[in-house]
Amino acid sequence: MFLDTCFLIDIMRESKKGIEGSAIKKLQLLEGVILNISLFTVCELMGGVEKSSNSQRERSNVEFLLEHLRVIYPEIGFAVSYGEIYGYLARNGIMIPQMDLLIACHAKILNMPLITKDVDHFKRIKGLVVESY
Repeated sequence: MFLDTCFLIDIMRESKKGIEGSAIKKLQLLEGVILNISLFTVCELMGGVEKSSNSQRERSNVEFLLEHLRVIYPEIGFAVSYGEIYGYLARNGIMIPQMDLLIACHAKILNMPLITKDVDHFKRIKGLVVESY
């Protein structure tokens, strides 16, 4: 299973508030499943850390979360697939945010379903299996 950034952010927010929201409930359903994230997701999380008014606390929260996930780095063939998908979206006027595109391409190449709240963005990628929460 591949996790999108918004899912991880929602897990951290719900945990901080002590609530069992939709992200925590989905996570509970994934017990025993190997949870993967892209290097690009880590980049988004670390970008959020640096924007935070309390970056030390947020970095600690993100690092704790990362201890429980498998971070996957793109291989050289990733660039070709990215180019194909980018070209398709651009030609058809249905672009999505850059980091979403990188994460989507990574999940698609690995043939892993992607858990996200941003279903509308990711459904534009043909062949990508998208799960909401």
